[in-house]
Amino acid sequence: GWSFARISHTLAEKGIIQSPWKFRLLARYKQQTGAVQAGEFRLNSGWTPGKILDALVSGRAVLHTFSVPEGLPWWEVATLAGNTPLTSREKFKAALGDSGFLATWDIPTDHAEGFLFPETYHVHRSTSQDPYPLLRAMFSQFWHIARTQLWPQGLPETEEIVRTGTLAS
Repeated sequence: GWSFARISHTLAEKGIIQSPWKFRLLARYKQQTGAVQAGEFRLNSGWTPGKILDALVSGRAVLHTFSVPEGLPWWEVATLAGNTPLTSREKFKAALGDSGFLATWDIPTDHAEGFLFPETYHVHRSTSQDPYPLLRAMFSQFWHIARTQLWPQGLPETEEIVRTGTLAS
């Protein structure tokens, strides 16, 4: 994460605050230099420094919307993802084959095809175009629907889950 000094200078460079030194002094006085949350925030240069600090401490970062229509193959989902500020197509594509990551989501194949659930997602943007927050949201939704709607009596064998997911994509 960024230091509070770096945050203050960045806010001054963008015209959100006038004095990085006074902003740091305010944060020290309120004992909030270490309480600033990570994320992308919508701030207004007309706000008081106290309101700006409150916004940064609240953790209410901007959410970006990403919609996946039904029936798209993984490569079209990767292209859609790459056309957003969330990630690049290449990073998204590479993450789809990240065996360690897939294993943490109980995805029993070497690729996430069939597990990219069509839905509208609201996720935070990372500074490095990290595709994993978006994929976590997608896999979480897949498993939620699988357990509550597709197979509420219990998940079938792995092959059936993979077959059903692949046929749907």
